Amino acid sequence: MKNKTLIILALLALGCLAVVFSTSQTMRRSKTELDQERYNRMLAEERLEQATIKIKSLESNVSASMNQLQSTKDALGQQRINTDSLKAELERMTKLKEALEQELKNSLVTTAPAATPPQGQ
Repeated sequence: MKNKTLIILALLALGCLAVVFSTSQTMRRSKTELDQERYNRMLAEERLEQATIKIKSLESNVSASMNQLQSTKDALGQQRINTDSLKAELERMTKLKEALEQELKNSLVTTAPAATPPQGQ
């Protein structure tokens, strides 16, 4: 009977040892998977942070470009206003010049016969 009890206890001890070993293997696999998951999340967070920084930088560049574009549009509008003003001034001066030339011609025509001495004397 003592042998039977000893054999049963030995088998029971081996069974417990098998359960402990199996549990240990499962725990090690779970820990490895958990570590891998943590590592993957850490990498994803770093990539997200880098992408966020890059997005902010690009948004800043876009904003600066939009401001520069608006400044350029404003300057172009001012140049157009100046050009139109100069064209109007040039047109006015051209008309004034033509009027003065016409007056000069008219005054030369009216003063030319009086200025020439009569022929026959």
